[in-house]
Amino acid sequence: MVLNEMSAKLIRESVVLNLMEPYMKRLVRSYCFVLGLLLVNSNALSQAISWEEGNSGAVVGQGGASVKTIHFVSNRDITNARLRVGPRLAGNVEVVSDVPETLVAGERYTATVRVSALDDAHIRERRGILVITGRTTTSRNRILRFFRRPLLSPFKFRVGIWEGVSDSGIGLAIAIPENWSIVELSSNTIALSNVVELSEFSDQSLQTESRFLARRIVGANSTQLPPQAWADSFFQDGFALDPIAQESVSVGGRDALRMETIEIGRNVHYYIQEGADIIEVTFGLYAEQFLDEYQILLNSTTPIG
Repeated sequence: MVLNEMSAKLIRESVVLNLMEPYMKRLVRSYCFVLGLLLVNSNALSQAISWEEGNSGAVVGQGGASVKTIHFVSNRDITNARLRVGPRLAGNVEVVSDVPETLVAGERYTATVRVSALDDAHIRERRGILVITGRTTTSRNRILRFFRRPLLSPFKFRVGIWEGVSDSGIGLAIAIPENWSIVELSSNTIALSNVVELSEFSDQSLQTESRFLARRIVGANSTQLPPQAWADSFFQDGFALDPIAQESVSVGGRDALRMETIEIGRNVHYYIQEGADIIEVTFGLYAEQFLDEYQILLNSTTPIG
């Protein structure tokens, strides 16, 4: 009797399992199919934005700030687009100029972020991400078109925090590379170098000693002319040596004039507009090993006061 009941139970369970098997198989197959679609299209959507080189990060000094321009190309039509800062960079990076809300496939876009550090920030490198969020409906997949799948397209971004020098007397804050020093500080000029005391000019010193000078010329641009127009007026009597190249540029989000001259070797002067003042930055182009530091110093030069 007991055996008969057990046999009947086993038979019933077997019948139920046989009846359910096709449905279970279909459910598993559907789950795998949808998961595969999401994984494949997630990879495709992550390539919806092509980030250009040069977006990798920025360096600021303690108490300083700079503006970084981000360049990218949209590979898809995207709506509700926004540039967001990852949590690890919160407090050091903020969006100044966001991306357009609608991005068109094949078009190039820019956005700007402000990178800053507190006066007592730890000297370190912080790594995180910036990400463009939005929605895309240009997928061939009907499921993705139906749900208008959210888009996440991140890229890695680094913030280097260097020791900063901030002097209200000259009205400038600058990030100082490791093992560099302030070698001169006058009423309106600061000079930075990798040596404690600069040598006399010579072929050897020009190649081994860095020289970065920055000064704030207070009230030099009382009419607040653009840098090129200001230079035409300020240097109307000409230069000791005529510049070999001039171009309008942007430094830290501010309008500037880049002027290349031949003095003791090739030098470059940047005249940066700051209200009624002009910030002048000068360094040499003859020692290539310092050019990366010079560029970071230039971008970190921030007016204060």
